[in-house]
Amino acid sequence: MLLSQLVSSILNDLTRAQDLANEYSSQLSHKYKKFEDGKDNTLSNFQVPVGTLQKIELDLKFAVKSLEDSSTLDVEETRENCDDIARKAVKLVIEGITKFMDELGITNRTPETATGLSEVVPLVSPPQVESSMSSLEKRRNDLLNFWQSVKANIRDQKFAKFLQRNISQSLFERAKNIYLRSSRVTEADIKEIIADKLEDGVIGHEDIQDLLEETQEVFNRDPEEIRDRLRRLFNEVANTVVSKQDAKELITLMPGGSNANIIVNPDELKEIPQEMISSVRISAQLDNYRWMIAETSQSLQKVQE
Repeated sequence: MLLSQLVSSILNDLTRAQDLANEYSSQLSHKYKKFEDGKDNTLSNFQVPVGTLQKIELDLKFAVKSLEDSSTLDVEETRENCDDIARKAVKLVIEGITKFMDELGITNRTPETATGLSEVVPLVSPPQVESSMSSLEKRRNDLLNFWQSVKANIRDQKFAKFLQRNISQSLFERAKNIYLRSSRVTEADIKEIIADKLEDGVIGHEDIQDLLEETQEVFNRDPEEIRDRLRRLFNEVANTVVSKQDAKELITLMPGGSNANIIVNPDELKEIPQEMISSVRISAQLDNYRWMIAETSQSLQKVQE
């Protein structure tokens, strides 16, 4: 067992003890309430008993079996790795979405005039032209403008940064959780996050949802078919961008000092010479419901040099 694990488990137990005390006080509070029917409840004249752990002092006896070199997460480098993958993915997906929109043919259409001949010089004023158009023609024109506006905004840097930020943050959170579990990041982990976050940012965008609904009504295009094609695009981008090397290098570590591997079993400690027994005195207090190590004193000896 590591010394850090022993200390953290003690603090976790203290926190659990306070939680149980709070829960019991909460249950007791129902007995101390005034009765709703107006009858007198003698207990309502008293305060609800509350148990609070304020301070605790511990003397830990153990023997240091060995010292293990450790590493910790390099947050800045790991974030930069996540940013790099996100930038590559977003660059490819924006190119792919733009090409896909062109293939649909909707953004290539030219909005019609009232006569349907855009090259003819209009002979009526704009308000008369608009009023002479049918409601269907107007909806088609509005929708074409909608598509062109979405296409232009997708290529805007603001939207690219929005997607990059969502992908990078999710990658970092997954990397951090995997590091804390002493596990490894896989290609599948990274690809899954990229595809999911692209779907959330594009298909899940409220403007895209409105656009697809309007397109179904006006041009009779199946929105689910468009969504499926976009999902395939997101998976293709993820497969193109992510490599085994990316998975290997996503998490960057930095030296984190040494951890003490200790012996705490009393039966084992009896067999160890007294001069090899180490001790740590910990004074912990509850400050705003957080356990704080207020004071430590230690005497450490190593069993094996």
